[in-house]
Amino acid sequence: MSPGPNSHFFTISKEECAFLVKRSEEVSPDKPRWNLEYYSVFTAFEPGADGTCREGLVPVYRAYNNGFSKGIDSNHRFVTDRALLQPLIAEGWVDEGIKMCTPP
Repeated sequence: MSPGPNSHFFTISKEECAFLVKRSEEVSPDKPRWNLEYYSVFTAFEPGADGTCREGLVPVYRAYNNGFSKGIDSNHRFVTDRALLQPLIAEGWVDEGIKMCTPP
């Protein structure tokens, strides 16, 4: 979608989704903003209350480049192997931890 950030954002959180939809409605359609594409694209599950995935599922970790505060496009990286995020975190990306669980 144009205009919009040069990124896609995936979340299992209804609160995060509602927040971004609300924010996009506050910004003029001719300005860069988040645009809702679909509500349901992938199969993913929320982590348990203790922040872990139930048996048979693997955690999906998320890191954020903190683009909004830097005045650049916001970007996220999603991985099932947390070690893959370490170089990004060393560069200043925000480690957001486990954000969803998925079948292996």
